[in-house]
Amino acid sequence: MSTLTETTSKAERRETINGLEIIRRAWTNGRPWITILNANRKPGTLIPKPILNLTFQTWERAEERIREELAARAAREEQKKKRAEERLAYAHDYKPGDILHTSWGYDQTNIEFFQVVAVPSSKSITVREIAQRHTDKPTGNDMAAFTMPVPGDFIGAAVTKRVSPSGSIKFASYRYAWRWDGRERYCSWYA
Repeated sequence: MSTLTETTSKAERRETINGLEIIRRAWTNGRPWITILNANRKPGTLIPKPILNLTFQTWERAEERIREELAARAAREEQKKKRAEERLAYAHDYKPGDILHTSWGYDQTNIEFFQVVAVPSSKSITVREIAQRHTDKPTGNDMAAFTMPVPGDFIGAAVTKRVSPSGSIKFASYRYAWRWDGRERYCSWYA
């Protein structure tokens, strides 16, 4: 779809291709001026943020840049489609008894261990937090230790979480649980 509209003193050509609104016009000095907007913006958006808003030396270079932007958008859309298909096809391999761990914190390192207690589907697991014990391995710090999980010693309620294609589960934006590799984990605290 392509339209030509007259504005104050210069002609402007608008075209929508693959969800991009492309506006071609001449700058005051006659140089090509291209603006590319997202055509699928929310209703009521008065002034959308441009994806591209540049002037060029020649119309050939301007058209080349438009083709580059269209190719990049097509590649992004293809990648989004591929990721969606991967998410649909993904099935985790967790089983009851598997252990996951978190490691998070700002001024200290918090460690939590979780044990899989049920597998309701190929995309989710039910976990419960389990106790942990400090090992004898020295850390060189009185407010730190190495810790290991105590399987079966439950200290938290059961919670069902969706497993991401990376194999992690999300508790909060800063707190993800990953499959435990059997190694002790470093933790620290303040008085």
